[in-house]
Amino acid sequence: YCRRDWWDYLIFRKLKRRDLIEYNTSHISFITGTNINGLLPSKKYISIDYFDVTNFNNERNNPPILTYDYIVFGDIYLGRHPDLQIMYGDNYLDLERYYTKMCSFFTKLEDYFGMPVVIAAHPKSNYTNEFGHRVILRGCSTNLIVNAKLFLHHGSLSVCNAMLAHLRIIQICNYDFYVNEALIGFKSIMDRLSNIISAPIVNIDNELDLDEIMIQEIPIMSYERALNEYFRSANSVEHD
Repeated sequence: YCRRDWWDYLIFRKLKRRDLIEYNTSHISFITGTNINGLLPSKKYISIDYFDVTNFNNERNNPPILTYDYIVFGDIYLGRHPDLQIMYGDNYLDLERYYTKMCSFFTKLEDYFGMPVVIAAHPKSNYTNEFGHRVILRGCSTNLIVNAKLFLHHGSLSVCNAMLAHLRIIQICNYDFYVNEALIGFKSIMDRLSNIISAPIVNIDNELDLDEIMIQEIPIMSYERALNEYFRSANSVEHD
């Protein structure tokens, strides 16, 4: 042991459990939504809007940036996001294979729906032609999502905007999300969201059955419950 470890141990022994709970209990905690399960104890919780709720309310009545029908992909800059590169190294993902698979999947969607896929690029992204000929726009994700016909993602918190807009949500992954240490967490996020709002998870390495997905009703009531629990202030006005 080191002397600091021993000192910390003595302090811990002197403190009673009741004292530790008191020291770890805040006077006020601000939370998005209303669900306090799993949060640190607090004497008072104040429910506030997640920032995307505010952005949505500000953007919903603005004119659309794109004046045609499109599908939007909520990008998380997978493979090059600096936070993930710090955690897992620069080469944690085979980028050439990833973009090839994504573009192939987007082409199938475009052929099925008769409209293009547009990339709502992550704020830290710096794309060139990774997504082929597709439109890539950065800094305007809310407007793109609000006015889209369908929302795609694999772990983006911008899914909040898609729920607020009552869009059909399709979550996408491939086999890498089951085995790659850096991607397993995103698959877990999608699994939890699927349980909450019944959003399908599509493995793009498998054969697609879009007909089966599209006949399912959009689970608006589930969206509203999720928004109230995790994103929206208790005093927010619901989207009509």
